[in-house]
Amino acid sequence: MEITDNGNGIQTVYVDSKFDTVTAPAVEKAMLALVNDGVRKMICNLEHCEYISSMALRAVLNVAKLLQKNGGQFVLCNLSAYILEIFELAGFTRILTIVDKQQTAVEKLNAC
Repeated sequence: MEITDNGNGIQTVYVDSKFDTVTAPAVEKAMLALVNDGVRKMICNLEHCEYISSMALRAVLNVAKLLQKNGGQFVLCNLSAYILEIFELAGFTRILTIVDKQQTAVEKLNAC
């Protein structure tokens, strides 16, 4: 996992190849810490993610809900077809913002 500052208060969390029961708690903890530190615009970049577990889905949903509760925005980007299908099957594409590229996510958050 890597976290970068995109400017304008936007933070990007880059998730490694496996977002599973081993990595999800640390990723969720890092993202929640950012929100608790005042971040209101967050991107979760899944470009390198090859596998996602139900625990990781829960982590993403928890962070997105907390950001929304605090007046923030959460965007997922760079999902592979396989990962996107998992989000679709879970019904998350109806409740989360998902875009194709990092730059699109930054532009979307800058427009808010």
